Amino acid sequence: MPFNAIHRWYEFVYRHFAVLFWPVFAVTFIVAFLQLKDQSYLQNDLAPRGIVSLELGPSRTADSYIVQYWRRDSVNRTAADPCQGIPLTINRLRRARTDVYADFLFILLYTSLGILIITGLQSRIGKAGTFLSNILLVLAVIAGVCDIIENFGLLRFIQDGIDGTARAGSFAAGLTRIMAMTKMGILGFLFLVYLPYTLVMKDGGLQWLSAYIRAKTLQLFRYRVIILSVVAFTLP
Repeated sequence: MPFNAIHRWYEFVYRHFAVLFWPVFAVTFIVAFLQLKDQSYLQNDLAPRGIVSLELGPSRTADSYIVQYWRRDSVNRTAADPCQGIPLTINRLRRARTDVYADFLFILLYTSLGILIITGLQSRIGKAGTFLSNILLVLAVIAGVCDIIENFGLLRFIQDGIDGTARAGSFAAGLTRIMAMTKMGILGFLFLVYLPYTLVMKDGGLQWLSAYIRAKTLQLFRYRVIILSVVAFTLP
């Protein structure tokens, strides 16, 4: 991307940050909530973290065990009714496949959200278009690409479980694990290290928090008589 186009991008996002950020954030939150809601169907002794256990499976054998367990276990315990004689059933492999398909949308959303946050925040602290800012944007994209590759690996194992085949090999298991760990590492760095550090140390977060606490303390002091009267009135 040409130099001028990069700066125009930073300027555009900075000027329209709220309009761009909140709709993407809202949709991302909804999709994430729906995906987490489905994880209860996929959690068991072999996969205590649901689909994440399959992502981080240490070997082809471990991934195959998880998939075969999902294939055999068809009881829907989350909707079980002890008063009914016949338990409700669920196809866990098809549910897992649907979740992975939905994850492609989630990847697009959280990558876009990360790009918007990085672009807006770097512009806010006067670092728009710098080498570090562009590297951070590239990291967000790399995380999304790793997640896409990881999903294709998951789909191979899940499809093997549905078809009763064993086409996915050790390479697919290893690549899926590496992509999952790389994605988690990048996202962990961006949202647990970069974001707090930039907000607090670079964007005046501590000064804002200090001023906010001081203002609220003064406000409480001004209304101390009213507050104490209300508290005394509500006491038994």
